[in-house]
Amino acid sequence: MSYFVGIKIIRYNRDVIIMNMDAALTAKYRKSMPYSHFPKTIEEFQRLFPDENSCIDFVIRSRWPNLFVCPKCGFSEYYYYRKENWNIFQCKICHYAMSPTVGTVMYRSKMPVKLWFQAAYLLTTSHSTGLSALGFKNELGLTNYVTAFTLLQRLRIAMKNSRPEKLSGDVEVHVAFVGGLGPGKKGRGSGSMVIGAVDLRKGRVHKLRLKAIEPKSTDFVMNFVRENVEQGSVIIADNVLGLQTMPFEWNYRISGGSANVEKVFFDIQNWLIRTYHGVSQKHIQEYLDEYAFRFNMRRTPLKAFQTVLGIGRSALCSSDLELENLSALKRCYLP
Repeated sequence: MSYFVGIKIIRYNRDVIIMNMDAALTAKYRKSMPYSHFPKTIEEFQRLFPDENSCIDFVIRSRWPNLFVCPKCGFSEYYYYRKENWNIFQCKICHYAMSPTVGTVMYRSKMPVKLWFQAAYLLTTSHSTGLSALGFKNELGLTNYVTAFTLLQRLRIAMKNSRPEKLSGDVEVHVAFVGGLGPGKKGRGSGSMVIGAVDLRKGRVHKLRLKAIEPKSTDFVMNFVRENVEQGSVIIADNVLGLQTMPFEWNYRISGGSANVEKVFFDIQNWLIRTYHGVSQKHIQEYLDEYAFRFNMRRTPLKAFQTVLGIGRSALCSSDLELENLSALKRCYLP
């Protein structure tokens, strides 16, 4: 169902559909949008997003769930222009023009929005194995490896910038070598040193934080706890991390082992070796961010999908919009 079903077309010129959108009509037809759940299978996903317009409609609803508001003057009535893959909002008052994809990873991309949707769906639903760039290329049916690599890297950047909340309550902390590529002999000590933490809810892992440790860094445990754990939480770890020096803002409990976080590290190591055949120290943090993001979003796939695309909430647009004063917009003979 289209986001603009039933909206009166006020002009149809040069294959450009111009629709007059006021607050009442927008609110009325937005209620009929069928996005109350997230597709569980690729077939369901393809039925929900069969073409470019359906993807654009979902972007608009996700970013402006109530009403579109002009970021320049705050007015909520506008004109909407749609021509093939070309979509523009224009405010009725100040005539400010913008694309629905401004501020997202899809902005100024030559790749179709539908391809971005397919890539984000694959990345956020492959919880156990993940995808390499080559696997991405094969799954999406792309012919160019560079295109697949670019898609994957931009989505990973969105994962890194998701700004998660700090851990709280009982927090298990652990340090281990993962990745399989790095200084040291094969087996123990091989790979990159990583510190991780999980907080527990009713005895089960709730959220995860991971950070690669620089070879020459000192006090990494203290810095990691400051950045990722709320004050007043209980830190659970073995005796090798030097928790006795922790300030009074955190409580600590020495344990013979941290079973929950150690299991997470075991899964990370298997994932890195099985999917990427090992990762170097230079790139390990990117993969840790990807794993932590998918782990933390495992129960909210819709939120994960919206977050990696940058459409989870309305964002202020940059001042250098490519659509502002666009000559093509002038050719539409604005009413």
